[in-house]
Amino acid sequence: MFESHALYYQEGLQSMPPVPFNFYARAFVKYITSDRAQGDSDGASSFLYLVCWLLKSNRTIMDPETEKALLGAARQISQRQEFYAADADIYGTFAERYAEIEQLAAHGT
Repeated sequence: MFESHALYYQEGLQSMPPVPFNFYARAFVKYITSDRAQGDSDGASSFLYLVCWLLKSNRTIMDPETEKALLGAARQISQRQEFYAADADIYGTFAERYAEIEQLAAHGT
């Protein structure tokens, strides 16, 4: 599902109730951290924005396992910007986005 159009499907995650969210969020993690995601700059960037948004606005939707998986995937993505062919002039710096995610995760808001 995410492999065909990660940007499109990740938008749907934001409006799901908790049970399907946690199922599909883990599916997104599985895809975005796989070799199949190579070159998917939109998917990687949107994933980082999703995690940031969740931590700011809707943290309670994530069960602990999903939150751990999302944070781990965000760390991995932030270290592999070239793998995703994500030009920093277009997508910003993934490492900077991850630094914001780390702050939000540590402070609980």
